[in-house]
Amino acid sequence: MARQASKTVTSEESPAEVERKLKALKEVAGLLSDLSPEGMRAFLEAAKRRPLFEDGPSEKCQTTS
Repeated sequence: MARQASKTVTSEESPAEVERKLKALKEVAGLLSDLSPEGMRAFLEAAKRRPLFEDGPSEKCQTTS
């Protein structure tokens, strides 16, 4: 069963900007959930090369080879 995120957001950004970013995040999550195992492996390899993911994605995101 999917966990539900808290609806409380503390930010210096406007509520409209937070809502826009949340919508974009949900869209990306939906796209990722539609990937095949091969597509997910390709995504994770690409994510590892990005500075944001220097330590790699969390174990929860990793797929088995």
